[in-house]
Amino acid sequence: MTDAGPVRLVVPGPLETRTGGFIYDRHIAHGLEGLGRLDDVVCLQGAYPEPAAGELARDLALLGERRGMTVIDGLCFTALAAARDYRPWPGQTVALVHHPLADETGPGEQARARLLETERRALATACGCIVTSAATGRRLAEFGCGPGRVRVVPPGLERPAPGPVRSPGGGPLRLLCVATLVPRKGHDVLLAALAELSDLDWTLDLVGPARDRDWARHVERLVADHSCSGRIRLNHEVPDPAGFYRRADLFVLASRHEGFGMALAEALAAGLPVVSCRTGAIPGTVPEDAGILVPPDDPPALAGALRRVIADPALRSGMAAAAHRAGERFADWETTARRFAAAVDALAGGG
Repeated sequence: MTDAGPVRLVVPGPLETRTGGFIYDRHIAHGLEGLGRLDDVVCLQGAYPEPAAGELARDLALLGERRGMTVIDGLCFTALAAARDYRPWPGQTVALVHHPLADETGPGEQARARLLETERRALATACGCIVTSAATGRRLAEFGCGPGRVRVVPPGLERPAPGPVRSPGGGPLRLLCVATLVPRKGHDVLLAALAELSDLDWTLDLVGPARDRDWARHVERLVADHSCSGRIRLNHEVPDPAGFYRRADLFVLASRHEGFGMALAEALAAGLPVVSCRTGAIPGTVPEDAGILVPPDDPPALAGALRRVIADPALRSGMAAAAHRAGERFADWETTARRFAAAVDALAGGG
């Protein structure tokens, strides 16, 4: 198969933004450049997924009239495709869908239905979709995107440097949650679960940028009012969480939905047992022997799983070994970039 030529990548903000989606976009841009396949990266300026009218008009002008293969991040793709002045290029536009917008926690049922229909119409204008997990690929079937129009390219992984040997009995068990502060990540569920574990010896580091300021303030209030507030640390401005993974004993993520869950892959690569939720792509990312998964939005179930792992060193040891094995199976970012380019080539002209 011949390649489809240079690829222009359109992202919904500064490429250095510290969220899983932007980390993926940033590595893909770097990988495409290394392959000689990157045309340029267009960083839009609107507040996506729902920019103001003036922001949208400015960003459409920023895209200009250039032709060629263009991959547009799903966080901004729907708003762009729904705009009156958007002119799709048949066979030359691919949507990169981390997860459907309607699966983001927050909008009510009426807003969710509107997002579903708007995104369905938007995706119909693309020649195909690249998704970051098979679970998201299956989800897109509900948007009219059959298997022939979808390619799965999971994130790559930067291998963490070896950390210190974790010795049992060396103080409180160190829990870690790496997640952007948005409602979908379920920080409120995690804090409610931990309120039931005040009799156990643990600390928690919450690491992640405050992308949703209202939600971040809500989480800060929850922490301040928590019965175990002295054991919980909020760490917003952390450019690289690698040191937190090395120091932790157990990773916990109470997400209501994940299109992949890059922090989960990083935790597995660091050899951390995982307690998380059975939703979205998480069951396909976390093997059964490396983690315990519970229903989302269920603090008692999450508390029960945490209690079981915290109280049983032998169980943690076995889960940690399984996590390490699972982490070795993830591709590096160079391989992921090659797979991404191949996916673009396979979809090119398919519209």
